[in-house]
Amino acid sequence: MFQIHYKYQGNDGVLNHSRAVPDQSFQGITPGLALKYVSHGTEIYLVDGHQIPVSSGNFILLPKGIPFHAISSTKTSITEGYCLDIYESSFCESADFYVGNNNLFGLSFPMWEGLFTNMCSGDARTMLNGLTDVSTHIHGFMELVKKMEAPLKVHAKKTEVQRDLTVRLISTHTYLQQNFCKKIQLDSLARWVGLSKFHLLRLYKDCMGYTPHEFQMHLRMEKARELLLLPRSITSIALEVGFHDSAAFSNQFRKFHHMSPREFRATSI
Repeated sequence: MFQIHYKYQGNDGVLNHSRAVPDQSFQGITPGLALKYVSHGTEIYLVDGHQIPVSSGNFILLPKGIPFHAISSTKTSITEGYCLDIYESSFCESADFYVGNNNLFGLSFPMWEGLFTNMCSGDARTMLNGLTDVSTHIHGFMELVKKMEAPLKVHAKKTEVQRDLTVRLISTHTYLQQNFCKKIQLDSLARWVGLSKFHLLRLYKDCMGYTPHEFQMHLRMEKARELLLLPRSITSIALEVGFHDSAAFSNQFRKFHHMSPREFRATSI
C-alpha cells in the first residue's frame, strides 16, 4: 500500500503526496481527471490491460472513473510521487470534451520543470498557489494535445502511431520550454526525440503552427520582456536569453515586438 505523506485540498482539486517501498502497490478508481506524477523512482500503472511505465520526472493523465493498479517498480529505493485529482468545475471546457482524445490519456509525458518543487513544503499558501499552477499547466497541456489531434491524423492513420508521435512532440515542446536559452541544433533535437530532422520539422510545424526554432525565439523574446522590466543592462539580458551580443538580441527583439529593447523599456517602466 502506498503511504500518503500528506494530503492537501484546494480550489482546483485534491493533491496527495505518497511514498512506497519496492514492490508495494495501490489499486483505485479515479474520482475525476487524475494526474499521476513520479518525482523519484519508477511506477508501473496497469490500466485497461496495458502496462504504462512512468519514470522519475514523468506523468500520466487518467480520465474520470478509470480503475487502475499502481506498482512501485524501483528495486533499491523508495518511490515517491504526487496524485492530483482535478475538480471538473475548474475547467473552462467540460472535461468530457477531452475524453475522446486517444492521444491524451494513458501515456507517459515529461513534467514541466520545477512545477512541483515547492509543493512538499506543507505551507498552506504555497500549496494553494502550487496547486493552481499545476491545474493551469494541465489545462494548457490538454488544449495543446487537442490542437495536435487533427494534424496527427494526416501524418499517421494508426492510433498507436499517433499516440507515439504525440509523446515525441510533447517531449520536444517541453525540452524547448526548459532549454530555450541554450543553443539547440535541429539535428541534435531530432536524434534525441528519435525522428529524422525533416520529419520532426514538418510534423512539429503542422501540429504546433510554428517551427521549433520559431518557438524557441518566441520564448526568448517573452523572457526578455520580463527581464527588461528589471534594472538590468541590455547586454546582460541578451546573454541570459541566449544571444552572444546585444546587437543580435536587439535585432531579434525588434522583429518580434516592433521596437527596440530600449524603446520597450522606456514605454513600460
